Amino acid sequence: MDITVNVRKLTNAPVREAVIDIQFDPAANLDDLDVYAEALASEFDRSSPLWRTEFGLQVGIEGTAPAPESQVARHGLRLQSSQRPYVLQCRLNGFTLSRLYPYENWEELIESALRYWDTFAKVVVPNEAGQGRITQIAVRYINELRLPLPIRDFSDYLRAPPEVPASLPQALQSFLQRVVIPLPETQAVAIVTQALDAPSAPAESVTVILDIDLKQRLTIDVSDQERLWDQLKALRADKNRIFFSYVTDKLLETLE
Repeated sequence: MDITVNVRKLTNAPVREAVIDIQFDPAANLDDLDVYAEALASEFDRSSPLWRTEFGLQVGIEGTAPAPESQVARHGLRLQSSQRPYVLQCRLNGFTLSRLYPYENWEELIESALRYWDTFAKVVVPNEAGQGRITQIAVRYINELRLPLPIRDFSDYLRAPPEVPASLPQALQSFLQRVVIPLPETQAVAIVTQALDAPSAPAESVTVILDIDLKQRLTIDVSDQERLWDQLKALRADKNRIFFSYVTDKLLETLE
């Protein structure tokens, strides 16, 4: 069954955070990450290390016991700007750019991501004999949907609302709903989460988080920015289709 989704231009897009993530192989080294971060110091004036903890289990005749020591190692940097709403995570095997509130538009986000990635790929990603490869990309949008109180029925605003059996009280204090949707056309997977927080009193509305996280495993040469752009653009189209499939026209009217 083919159902057409009407994608509309929103003046007040409810995006709290938009993320573009790129993972690659082989792994980089910390010295090159530091060089890259230093080159961006004029744009990202705050830097903090990213740490990874590894621990293991020893299995013997008497059973399983913790390994004698755990290992804590720096595996990247978190760069943030005090002037612009961006956060950049540079890891030994990944690159993540987050656009925080206020969100502008996709074109501005992707232009920034590809600009930072282009330098990152040249400075950080090992590519001897052209062996550097992008192995996974992701596009994630975290939306804050404000629903006015009182709410008679969540289906007035959400197309996949939470449901309580009719034999139980119909009031909801909070809910958490998560589904994983395979997308055959782009060979991607969408992880869609809806969550409601209890309103603080007094309140005129409640906030539903609609988190749309799309991941795609693939193989792209690190220097092939055109193909990377095309694949990210396809994920963004999937994101739009999912968003407009989850919300009703009544809610969209408050965002236009």
